[in-house]
Amino acid sequence: MVDAALLPTYRDYVREHPARYAAMPPDPLHEPAMAEAGTRMLQVFLATLRGYGLTDSAAIHATRCGRAIAHGFSSLEASGGFGLPEDLDQTYEQLIAMFVASLPRR
Repeated sequence: MVDAALLPTYRDYVREHPARYAAMPPDPLHEPAMAEAGTRMLQVFLATLRGYGLTDSAAIHATRCGRAIAHGFSSLEASGGFGLPEDLDQTYEQLIAMFVASLPRR
């Protein structure tokens, strides 16, 4: 589900490819060169959220929330925005747990 794979994988990609990620347009669905890849990324989010019973608009809203969490945290991390010594993995796990807790129970 979301906590086991999707958001950690998103973060891993940003950590492994920070320049490539930074070059990605904010709305890849409306960039001709990126539309196919953006659609695939959206489909992964939507498929994951179906496991929580989310479809249609509810799934889009949850996708936006999940993407905002993953993008915001990963972008801050990649740019050195977390200077305090507390463990970043623990913080990210807490953030994911908060997001997952907001999803419907199945």
